[in-house]
Amino acid sequence: MAQYGVGVVGCGGISTVHFRAVQQVERARLVAARDSVEERTQKATEEFHLFSANRCSG
Repeated sequence: MAQYGVGVVGCGGISTVHFRAVQQVERARLVAARDSVEERTQKATEEFHLFSANRCSG
């Protein structure tokens, strides 16, 4: 059975709910996160052991 990597854009207040929800999906693996605020990205990648996606623009 295939496994799918999931990346989340946006690491604000509700993001931990999304991160945990993805972790509950049998065929999904949470792999990356990114936020326009670098500190949020850093916190999420450390807490959930994720890859930090390339810098957002805009």
